[in-house]
Amino acid sequence: MKWISLLLAAGADPYSHGVYHFDSEQDAATSFSALDLAALHGHFEVFELKRLRLDPRHSALRSTMHYSCKEGGFGLVERLLQAGLEINDQENGGCTTIQSLVAGLGLAAQLSPWSSKQESGRFDTSESREKLKAIHLLAKYGARWAPKDIGEIKVARRSLLKMTSDYTVEFMWIIGKYKACSRDAILELLHTPSMRTHVGEHEPRIRELLAAWSRYSLRFSAQNKLRGDLAIMVNGP
Repeated sequence: MKWISLLLAAGADPYSHGVYHFDSEQDAATSFSALDLAALHGHFEVFELKRLRLDPRHSALRSTMHYSCKEGGFGLVERLLQAGLEINDQENGGCTTIQSLVAGLGLAAQLSPWSSKQESGRFDTSESREKLKAIHLLAKYGARWAPKDIGEIKVARRSLLKMTSDYTVEFMWIIGKYKACSRDAILELLHTPSMRTHVGEHEPRIRELLAAWSRYSLRFSAQNKLRGDLAIMVNGP
């Protein structure tokens, strides 16, 4: 930590991206900032250094936040979000990190050395639970799940199908609680026979969540209609 403080005092830029290995070529798609690497390897004590000034307006912090969505990093994630870090980075208003987290649920379970399948043949691991916790935290601060196309919904569905069915229900509850995606996206997520079978035991809860979504959609539509009527009154048709 002493050397990091000295580097910061000497003017080192923690936001600057560089190669992961000294003999690698510079590549924007695979480069990391010093802050990214600290988060990636779980050295969250770095972010407590007095000389380190975190600027939530700096776009490079989005990747740092992304790598912090795990055990030990939730405090930093919330700190950045409270400071005003813009989390919805997609052109359609969605959050790349939420898509990455839901897509990674199944992969994290399969790769975990402590993972084991339940009687249902599905996974339930602490690493995957952390991803749900991260999704909850991001949605709480306004992050949206806005799949760019049907392909991203399929990726999310395949991931959830590897997990126990309560993961899908909890994902729906989180996204619904914070109105973090469209109802159409959720319906598309659920519409395949395999997914309907997967969550069949939770059908009453699924219907309850979808009904709440419908009430929100109706209120939202009514509000938009009122705004439209007011605009016509002010500006003319």
